[in-house]
Amino acid sequence: MKSLRQLFVQNATANVVQLAANSLVGIILPPILVHHLPHDVFSAWTLVLQISMYLSYLDLGIQSAIAYFVAFSESRADLRARNRYVSSAFGVLSILAVAGVAGMVALAFTFRSVFAGLPQTLAHDARNSLIVLAFSSATLLPTSVFGAVFVGQQRNHIPALIAVFGRTTSASLIAIVVLRQLGLIWMAGALGIANLCVGFLLVQGWRRYAPDVEVRFQLMTMNASREILKYSYGLMIWTASGLLISGLDTVIVGAVDFGSVAYYGIAAMVTTFLIQFQSAVMRALVPTASILHSREDAGAIQRLLQQSTRYGTLLLLWTGVPLIVLGQPILRIWLGAQFATRTFPLLVVLVIANIVRLTCLPYATVVLGVNQQNRIAYVGLAEGIINVVVSVVLGSEIGAAGVALGTLVGAAASVVLHFCYSMPRTKTVVGKRTALALDGLLVPLLVFIPWIGIWEAGRVLGSLSFHDVLVNLACAVLAATMSWRIVLREQDKTRVVARLWMMGQQLRGTIRERMGC
Repeated sequence: MKSLRQLFVQNATANVVQLAANSLVGIILPPILVHHLPHDVFSAWTLVLQISMYLSYLDLGIQSAIAYFVAFSESRADLRARNRYVSSAFGVLSILAVAGVAGMVALAFTFRSVFAGLPQTLAHDARNSLIVLAFSSATLLPTSVFGAVFVGQQRNHIPALIAVFGRTTSASLIAIVVLRQLGLIWMAGALGIANLCVGFLLVQGWRRYAPDVEVRFQLMTMNASREILKYSYGLMIWTASGLLISGLDTVIVGAVDFGSVAYYGIAAMVTTFLIQFQSAVMRALVPTASILHSREDAGAIQRLLQQSTRYGTLLLLWTGVPLIVLGQPILRIWLGAQFATRTFPLLVVLVIANIVRLTCLPYATVVLGVNQQNRIAYVGLAEGIINVVVSVVLGSEIGAAGVALGTLVGAAASVVLHFCYSMPRTKTVVGKRTALALDGLLVPLLVFIPWIGIWEAGRVLGSLSFHDVLVNLACAVLAATMSWRIVLREQDKTRVVARLWMMGQQLRGTIRERMGC
């Protein structure tokens, strides 16, 4: 039987593989859209895609609730309770899907009045595209329950593989449509077909790999539904917060500065890689924390939080700092000089904002795993409100840059509120806040201060040249050395060395076998 550490690594790896596939698609598809779609069409597609994703917010945290209840019930061998939770969640999400489609269709007919900068010639296609995506995306709400079952059983690789298939299929179909210049509605249809395939595969995966998990109308109960919604109460607020934090920014840009929607959309998409990567790793904390919670092992939970915060912050900086330092040349090669010039300033602000706010993701995830999310839910809502208010005010004055600054202000407020409000309310999870701040946040940050300082000095002085590549390489080596010596603990170093040695031995054996030695 695998240990909790092994299960965590396995599930985190599955999540990261899914993210890697999504990232690969995200790298390949945008240049095709940028170079083969008119600027206004690309902007309209960005808005349609963003708005259609609002349906996913109707999940209301129920997927996380099912993962928790499945893990908790199976750890106590209460399979009847597990089946009641899963069946009830399927029913609730089906109702929400129908309501979501109705709301999305109504929203589609206000498209032109909200986005005054949208050309009249695109308004009709944009509206119909949104309706097509609404119906197809709605199928993913109830079928997402089956993916949550696998997460609760710590078999993340199954929904991860299905998600990879859906992402690559949608990207391939959209690319074909764009290259053949078939228009917005066909692009929406291509994405809709991929959504339907994902829903179908989730159902088939449940029937084949989890047939003992029963989903029947007779098993739906009001008590189970209430427990799910009670667990999800805090997550509902988190969901609303997520909508305010990252769901409305592109729409606000569309309303106040339509000409910058494409640039802001690219910057937001790049930062989404950062968010998804961190979330993919940390998502595996939920069942681990849930199992420790069922054992009432507060000390182990606190150690889990401190370690995941320290390594989570290090991981954030290792993904975020290179995005800032190398962002402009990468954008220039990827999308062209015009997009690089307009997108890079937005990208820098959004990357910094998300590094700041994601430092508390391990804390929020562990709190979710021990079912204390309701105690801290309003912090996310406060961040979202601050984000939207500042974005609207500054966006009206300085356009897309103001919306990006709103995200940064909200992120900073979130971290302060978590340390000053949330953590005192969850002391059994956190332990000592000072130790968490110093060991989990400050120490990893110190590793990157030399690199960030040298890059900023070079940018201000305008001394970017070929030698700058060598300087950045030296800074990266220094950061790697400091990461190893300062951030990693001795037992973790031992595990890394042992793992590398084992991999080397396996590679050596494979080479000898193939050479016939």
